[in-house]
Amino acid sequence: MRRTFTVFILIIGLLMMSLAAFEGCLGRQVAGPTPTYTAMGELKATLAAPLPKAYRASEAALRDLGIEVTESKADQLTGKVQGKLTDERTVNIDLRSVDANSSSVDIRVGTLGDEPFSRRILSQIEKNLPKF
Repeated sequence: MRRTFTVFILIIGLLMMSLAAFEGCLGRQVAGPTPTYTAMGELKATLAAPLPKAYRASEAALRDLGIEVTESKADQLTGKVQGKLTDERTVNIDLRSVDANSSSVDIRVGTLGDEPFSRRILSQIEKNLPKF
């Protein structure tokens, strides 16, 4: 019984270390918790970048993905980037300043959401952050 418990603890420990190593290899610019996809069809994440940088990276991400930017505005605390896909669905990116070095981002594709495409947009935003 004691040996089984020890093996179980070792396996759990190895699993946790491998997951931590994998997460570190991603090189993501996401701060805080892992991005979450809500039942309302929004992908929510916190970026390790101030709002102006996250805003410019979001605009560039839509253009990089071939999405027509239809609205783009920002102030000191919030930003919004909206685009239109060729199938007429809209892409909404809402940004909020969390603090001087991080911003929250909410991404919704279409009315009901599209998780894989939302994650692709987030990935492109993260790739663009070092440029700005």
